[in-house]
Amino acid sequence: MIEDRLSQTQENHPDAESGVFVGHGGVPGEGPYISIWLTLAEGTVLNVKCRCNGCPSALQVTERCALVLRGRTIEAIRRLDRADIELIAGKLPDGKEYYYDLARRAIENLRSEQVN
Repeated sequence: MIEDRLSQTQENHPDAESGVFVGHGGVPGEGPYISIWLTLAEGTVLNVKCRCNGCPSALQVTERCALVLRGRTIEAIRRLDRADIELIAGKLPDGKEYYYDLARRAIENLRSEQVN
């Protein structure tokens, strides 16, 4: 389901059009969080990996977001707002809605990651 690290390596550092991008909503290992890794080629998402704290609501949000992000451009992904994420992820139990915000924050924080 969810991998801790990407198994691919690249000789060149990623740039704005290709490589690995990672974003975190919350702090991994310190309570609720969602982390998203995107593998891009020519600006389009080829692969998505997600990691979360394991709460069923977090899993629902990350798994459904991963399905929708694949094949999209990074620009399109950055335009997603909370309402989009709610629609993608579906209804969560009362009190768990903050997972929508964690996913949105992970997307906002997507940054190029150097893979050695």
